[in-house]
Amino acid sequence: MKILHCSDIHLGRRIVGATGEFSELRYNDYFVAFAYIVEQAIELCIDVFVVAGDLFDKKEISPEILARTETLFEKLKVAGIKTLVIEGNHDNIKSGKEKESWIKFLEDKNLIVRPFYNEKDDGIEINPIIIGNVKFYGLGYPGFFADSLLEMFAQKVNRSEGYLNYLIIHTALANPDFILGTIKAESIRNLIGKVDYIAGGHFHGYSAFPKDNPIFFVPGSPEMWDLNEYNQQKGFIIFDTETNEKIFFESKNRKKLKIEIKITEPDLVGARQQILKLIESIEVTDNPICYLILDIKHQLELDIPEIENQLIKKGAVKVVTKIVGQKLSSYKDFSGFDSTIAEIESEIISKWDKFGKIPHETEKLLDKMKSCQNEGLSDDFNDFIDGFLERMIEGSPNGN
Repeated sequence: MKILHCSDIHLGRRIVGATGEFSELRYNDYFVAFAYIVEQAIELCIDVFVVAGDLFDKKEISPEILARTETLFEKLKVAGIKTLVIEGNHDNIKSGKEKESWIKFLEDKNLIVRPFYNEKDDGIEINPIIIGNVKFYGLGYPGFFADSLLEMFAQKVNRSEGYLNYLIIHTALANPDFILGTIKAESIRNLIGKVDYIAGGHFHGYSAFPKDNPIFFVPGSPEMWDLNEYNQQKGFIIFDTETNEKIFFESKNRKKLKIEIKITEPDLVGARQQILKLIESIEVTDNPICYLILDIKHQLELDIPEIENQLIKKGAVKVVTKIVGQKLSSYKDFSGFDSTIAEIESEIISKWDKFGKIPHETEKLLDKMKSCQNEGLSDDFNDFIDGFLERMIEGSPNGN
């Protein structure tokens, strides 16, 4: 049997602040990336197709998003591929409100199956879905309770002769004290020998654990959820139960073009000419997102929008500019320079009495809180506020 594992598809995503043609292009990119994985599943004769959470970017979706999603799952069904989907933090199903979920709607239309578990007074009841010689278990998105839920699962799951155990859970490895919905490495180690494959998600870059003979995999989101994810590996994993091979495949997504320019001219006119001349010589194909890194040693007030527009004219759909080698103060008024904002935040955090000693962890926590608020994930946002205040009161937060 061949099982394809993907996660964090984020269908329907609209980038916060993006407008016009770029917004529409990015909205479509998520469907294109997922369609490629569906096509690969059919071409490679996959038996089971697994989505480990965040199929949708939000709980509320439009008729168009639903229709396009149904079309893709219908292709898998026609090809005889069984599709299993669990919820993630973006499309989370609250206990008792399953009827409000679009994932449940897709299940009711016989396009997917949703593995789940039941909470009991004495722990949990696990309900495997058996396909061939594989038992599939789903634990959804556990949030703060991921480690304790995996501990209960480890106590319940058993080996059955002739069967493999395949667990699907929307989580990733990190310090759960600072990143909601993640787990400690020990939770995975406790499942070695009890499960054959753990299909994770939540994080948007590929990872596998343990390093030797891994059983826990995060495939990464097929398409960038955030423009800062351009260095991450993204794709899907195919587990061949006959050979025990677990192979990672790159996804097909929006092209990224990284451009680094070291500016040697000391004056503004010379620097501008140097940059524009280099940009003119660069070949821009396939409508990429460009990452422009300007290494500036001198104090120059460059017209960044003019430079970015030259790349847009050559075919780039978006230009993300980062300036290095120059003091922060010279660009303090340039609101479009994202890295400057991050550096200002870092400087402010470093002066805090309690959390200034761990600025990196605090920055990550605050970034996640802002993301939750911007994306309308109110439950996650409230959980982060609670956890953040608890650590402030304790006065001794753990490092990552």
